[in-house]
Amino acid sequence: MDDQEELKQSSDAIVPVDFIQEDPSRLYQIVAKLGSGGFAKVFLVKRLTDGAKFALKFMEPKSDKERGLIRNELAVMQKCKDNDNVIKCFEAYDYKQRLWFFLEYMEAGCLTPIVEERKGKISEQVCAYVLYQTLVGLLSLHRRNIVHRDIKSDNILINRNGDIKLADFGYAAQLTLERDNRTTKVGTVCWMAPELILGKQSYDAKVDIWSFGIFALEMATGEPPYLDQPQLKVLQLIVT
Repeated sequence: MDDQEELKQSSDAIVPVDFIQEDPSRLYQIVAKLGSGGFAKVFLVKRLTDGAKFALKFMEPKSDKERGLIRNELAVMQKCKDNDNVIKCFEAYDYKQRLWFFLEYMEAGCLTPIVEERKGKISEQVCAYVLYQTLVGLLSLHRRNIVHRDIKSDNILINRNGDIKLADFGYAAQLTLERDNRTTKVGTVCWMAPELILGKQSYDAKVDIWSFGIFALEMATGEPPYLDQPQLKVLQLIVT
């Protein structure tokens, strides 16, 4: 199948995903809880056979919509598995309506605490490195006609070696040859492009470039513009 045929058959389910239908608790041991958010909990785990460490993203979806977002996230990671700036999922399990993603363990976590702690004091050289690595990951998505739609420091991870990786692809969308734009309103308000906020206007991968620009401001100043404003005010300010 050539690239055009593959794109024509694409939909919001970016690629078919296959889950292992077994109980992963027999193979991994939980070491510590790393965090939680939305409908997911994240744990540090080790594989019993060799002691290798992974980040376990554990989810109990309550609806078909949540399950669809989770499957979408796995699909993006599988499609971009050859890119070093996109977080890798090594195994995914679906057992008793619960989902387990075993991901690369990024020891330093997301960039947000670092950005907030060093507010406005991150050097230009470090900012340039982080932004460049983020763009490399973003380019990998866009070359596959995937829009992330939620670029921000919370979704960019770092490890002890300083590797930078994009993560959290629940809102990613596949663009097809028949439908090369989107109208769904998603993302996080302060980082959202005007096209996303207006909703009625179609949009494409350029919305990620807007969010990337806001992320650049976040790196430089410690927070995105309008963070202290009410949400409705933020929406108005962005579109005007």
